[in-house]
Amino acid sequence: MSEETKIPVTLDSTCIARLSGQDEYDLSWIEFETDWFAGQLPANCSICGEEITAGWLCLDGGEEVCATHVNLIENKDKLRDDLIREWTRTPYT
Repeated sequence: MSEETKIPVTLDSTCIARLSGQDEYDLSWIEFETDWFAGQLPANCSICGEEITAGWLCLDGGEEVCATHVNLIENKDKLRDDLIREWTRTPYT
């Protein structure tokens, strides 16, 4: 992959603590950061080779990339806030 490569990740509605989504090949991606207290070491971006302590992890292959190499696409049909607003509009009976 070249340095100009941007992975398009469509955000899904299950994002709670971290952003996550799927790319055009249906591979799952999630935000990560190095957990220093667990003894994790920094990762290397699989696109540019830079050492990173936060970025995106492919759950279907293990590749780690810088956040600058991810193009986030909001999926307006599946945003969690919309689902929450819709749920709270219905009164309890």
